[in-house]
Amino acid sequence: MARSVQMLQKASRSFLVLKRKRCNQMEKDWNKIEDQHLSDYFRMCAKKLIQEHKELTEGISMTKEIKRSKAKSEAYKLKQEMKQEMISMMEASLAGGDIEIDWRSYRLPPTLKQAIIKRYYMVQLAKHVRCRSDFIDVVKSSILAEKEIIQFLKSLGAETLDSKDFYKNALQNLEDAALKVEKPSFKIISEDTVMMLLALAVQTLADARIEPFQDHPANLDLPSNHPRNSENGSGQCDVGDPVVFANAVLKLSEKPCSTGRLGRTDWHELRPSAEAAAVTAPSPTAPTPDGGPAAQKTGEDLGDAGALLRQHADIEEVLMRLTPRLRLISEEQSRQQRQNKLREAEGP
Repeated sequence: MARSVQMLQKASRSFLVLKRKRCNQMEKDWNKIEDQHLSDYFRMCAKKLIQEHKELTEGISMTKEIKRSKAKSEAYKLKQEMKQEMISMMEASLAGGDIEIDWRSYRLPPTLKQAIIKRYYMVQLAKHVRCRSDFIDVVKSSILAEKEIIQFLKSLGAETLDSKDFYKNALQNLEDAALKVEKPSFKIISEDTVMMLLALAVQTLADARIEPFQDHPANLDLPSNHPRNSENGSGQCDVGDPVVFANAVLKLSEKPCSTGRLGRTDWHELRPSAEAAAVTAPSPTAPTPDGGPAAQKTGEDLGDAGALLRQHADIEEVLMRLTPRLRLISEEQSRQQRQNKLREAEGP
């Protein structure tokens, strides 16, 4: 009895040490992936701001009032010089590898991150144990079925090999094959998994109105059928308890999810959404992009999917709009948006 308790304690200590070691490695990989994607996103935002500011300053000319008034002209020049200095500083920081935007505040809190990693590790370990147990059961049932077949053949007078020699040779072959197989290195979490869990955690924090995660790239450009875009939202959980928060995130990971702008490099090049594309769809007499004759169907005839195809949008959004129910919802939103724009144009 005492020996069994000692063995149990030794196995428990070994398991806890191995778990801590692997979770620490997973946390390092998580931090590396998270920092890389956040820095890339905000670097792209800074470049876009610089480009838009340059285009705006080049396209705007001084008004007649500023030209007539020397004082206003000098103030305008001073303001432009200050803006230009700020742009130059941002360009220099981008060239030097540093970003002026403080993106580190968008990191997931360490306590919540560690709770998610530990919960994810235990879930994956439980799956591994179940798969291993199922595999052993399958092997046992196969051996039992083979023994029954051998006994049946013997009862019919068939000559069979000695079962002891047969299994001895089989085990020897398995041992020889096992010596040639190298044990793979441990890597239980991938980049895609990190991005999925990070996006779900950030979206859960945004539902709880935790700043600044509402402006996190994982909460931008979400599809129209995402729970956060519905009236009731995706539901709030107790973010103060890391264990409850981790369980909620892992439960959400069982369903398909969207990572928003996180990990995407083409979000700044995307065309307007389906609603905007339907409003700005070309007329039947307008030329097509390849210079050929225009189609006879308008954007409304083709629907949101056709408008998205012409605007080179994401194929995921195109396929989503092809679903009848989602297409009806999108058309209703597009109709309401057009009516709101007409009311704004008419004025009070």
